[in-house]
Amino acid sequence: MGVRADEVDVFVEVSSELTGFSARELLATGMAETYHATVSAKTGAVYGEFVHALRTPGWDPRTAGGSVLELAQAVTRLWYLGVWPALSEEARVSVGMSARTNRPFVVSPRAYAESLVWKTFSADPPGTRAAGFGSWGRPPRAAGVR
Repeated sequence: MGVRADEVDVFVEVSSELTGFSARELLATGMAETYHATVSAKTGAVYGEFVHALRTPGWDPRTAGGSVLELAQAVTRLWYLGVWPALSEEARVSVGMSARTNRPFVVSPRAYAESLVWKTFSADPPGTRAAGFGSWGRPPRAAGVR
């Protein structure tokens, strides 16, 4: 049974609030479905509570506490770095994750290239895109020389 599109849309809406990027920008990364699947798999039944808390009018992650805050931070880290982090003991227990599987991991090779961290300063991730034709044909200019 596949994931419903509206579930991914809600995840993107919540992620937009957490990251400061628009839903359109997040969808353009091509990682929304992968990240949604990762978060829902790692958080289990708590995922619904997490989304509900984040969609509550007036909810502010800066004043939240406990597992909801930590999951909000984990989702933000996922978008910005492409890495799912290890959770604190409290959060790990609340989502029903075993200590053995509570390890940080890169979601996919593409997650690195599409991480929001690169978009924040308009950079290409090292090792993911070829430089322009002939870019290494001439030595670099000295600093301050145009």
